[in-house]
Parts: sequence; structure tokens; C-alpha cells
Amino acid sequence: MSNYHLFQFLGFFIAGLAVNLTPCVYPMLTVTASLFKPKKDTHEILQHSFFKALTYFLGITVTYSSLGYFAASTGKIFGGILQNSWVLGGVALMMFLLALSMFGHLELRVSSELLNRLSGFRRANYIGLFASGVLVGVFAAPCIGPPVLGLLAAVADNGNPKFGLTAFFIFSCGLGLPYLILGTFSGLVAKLPKAGSWLKWVERIFGIILLGFAAFYLSLALHLPSAKASEISWQAYSLERVNASVIRHKPIIIDFYADWCISCHELERTVLSNPLIVADLKNVTTLRVDVTNTDDPKSNDMIEKYHVIGLPTIIFLDSHGQEIKEARVEGERSKTEFAKSISFLK
Repeated sequence: MSNYHLFQFLGFFIAGLAVNLTPCVYPMLTVTASLFKPKKDTHEILQHSFFKALTYFLGITVTYSSLGYFAASTGKIFGGILQNSWVLGGVALMMFLLALSMFGHLELRVSSELLNRLSGFRRANYIGLFASGVLVGVFAAPCIGPPVLGLLAAVADNGNPKFGLTAFFIFSCGLGLPYLILGTFSGLVAKLPKAGSWLKWVERIFGIILLGFAAFYLSLALHLPSAKASEISWQAYSLERVNASVIRHKPIIIDFYADWCISCHELERTVLSNPLIVADLKNVTTLRVDVTNTDDPKSNDMIEKYHVIGLPTIIFLDSHGQEIKEARVEGERSKTEFAKSISFLK
């Protein structure tokens, strides 16, 4: 696993922990932890409390891991939808409204009748605890929903189901860890700080992040530049250019790119604009496949030919036109990791 992905996954874990500090969730920590305590006038060993808490924890991981996998699996559909400026504007508006909910200007509620029905699961056995964990997102939807939707949009844009599954599994671990600890060691509940106005600051932080998402999608809708332009001289992919490069014994890289791809813009800004990377690619034929229009049969043929799963993906071909599979770049990479892939061309 790359250092870049480690930082990404750490961010998801911290986000999962952070949503526990929102006003909808934090007051429920003590209530939920009480589900795992021994019944009054009974003796229950620590191991039983742990397995009860673990069952609830696993329910949480199933829900969010599935959401992450589904969002990433529909990445191509997501990207296709985002070709329309009106849709991009709509997504920006949605992110803006979600941010308002985090600042308290827009109230999101779940019906009390639904909450009463769901709360019945909490008094049940292991199956009920697991089901309650699965449905925890419904209980806390007003607080969890906005940041989760923002993260799902980022995962969908990445388009890698494995990444989506892993990222949201780690998010759910962050979300569920306090329940696992407090449910096992019930004595810690009394040591938790009391809920107060300080919780509002956590919501405001999420609101600022969502405003960032809104600004990005609005910039795409208005066709504003969102990243520093790469100094690499990209040429549109064609078989003729590949053959011409092979004749000259020049290695080739093929960049699969789309205007709606957040990670593509980030890779361009942080890596492909770096002077050292640009210099390393000076004697390399740099071709780009624009898959902004996912209905384009030529783009789809290239995606199938090179088995592209998500964006960004960069293929490295040697001077004979054969792919160097170990050099392939999928998703965002650091400058150091990208330079390592380039080294395979030398």
C-alpha cells in the first residue's frame, strides 16, 4: 500500500471518528453503550459485553462498506451523469444545502415513528444488535448523512470498487470504534465529556469541507480551471502515434482522463505539473485518452483494451509498445510513486 493511500485511509478513519462528535450522535454514545452492559442483578463476564459490542460494530461496517463498494462500482455512471453542466450545478447546490445543514440553517429530520420502530432492535438479541448496527445511519442521518454523501461522491469519482470498499470499511471502523470500546468497558462511559456547544464546531468543520466540494463542482459546471495546468505536452491517443513512437524506439505513456474526474485534476495539480516529473517525461511520447464522454465508442474500446477500472489510470508502454504492467498508475499517486513508475521506462 502506498503512503498516499495510507493518508487517504487515515482521513476516512478520522472522519468516521469525527462524526461521533456531532450533536446527533454524541449524546447517543452512552445510550447505545448501555445495550451491551450486563442486565441488572446478573453477572456477565467482560467477554460477553465485548461480543455484543462487536456484533453492533460489524453491523456498522457491513452498511458503510457496502455503500462504498456500490458508490465506486457506479463510478462510470456517476462520471457520465456529470458531463452535464446543469447536473454539476445541481450537485454543487446539493453539497451547499448539506453544508447549510451542518451550520444549522437547514434542518434534516428522521420521522419519530421510524425511530421508535428502529429502536426496538436495540432491546433484542445478537441479531437485533447487528440489525441496529446496520441501521445506525438512519438513526443519525441528520448528522452523518451530509459528510457521508460528500465522501461517497469522492469514492464514486475514483471509480475503483476495491478502494471504495476499503475506504468505507475504514470509515466505519472509525465510526464504530467508540461503541466497541465503551460497550466492552462500560465504566468509561461516565468519563466522557458532557455534550455541549463544543459539538457544534465539529458540524461546522464538516460544513466547511462540504462547501469545498460545492465550490469544486460549481467550478466544473462553469468550466473554470480547478488545477494548475500540466506542462506536459499531451497528444490525443491514436494508433498511428503509438506506431510512430515504436519506430523511433521511444517509450509511451497513455493517460486516461475525464473533465469530471476529481482525482485526475488532483494528480495533474500535485504530480504532473512538477518540474522533475515533466523533465523525466521529456523523451517519452505522452498520449491522452479523454473519456469525459462515456458514450464515446472509441473511448470505451480503449477502456476495454487496457482493462481500465477507474480514473485516473496511466499506462506505461516500453519502446516496443508493450505495457509495463508493474508501472501502471491507478488512482492518485504521490510524486515519488509516479517517479518510480517512470523509472521502468529507462
